[in-house]
Amino acid sequence: MKLAKTFEIISQKIRVQYVDDLVMTHDALGQSRFAQNLILIQANTKTFKVTKESQEHTYYHEMAHFVLYYMGEMELCHNEKFVDLLGNILLQIDKTKKYS
Repeated sequence: MKLAKTFEIISQKIRVQYVDDLVMTHDALGQSRFAQNLILIQANTKTFKVTKESQEHTYYHEMAHFVLYYMGEMELCHNEKFVDLLGNILLQIDKTKKYS
């Protein structure tokens, strides 16, 4: 599945960047930077292998953070269990969409 490099939430443009060192510098596969409207995702590199499925999961997980952030739901935004579930729901919706 192809992942967008940008998307908008409430007229805010969110950019997505793949970086080589997120696991090494932050021990994470993804990171939301709200002040910059930026999602960072660990790239698949020679030193750290990341599957496409893992990148998809991370992408939607970080997207869920942004949805909750712009809804003003800060408590939910910081609830990783809730964010992960919402991200998985958004991923499943996109993967299973059918157009007539």
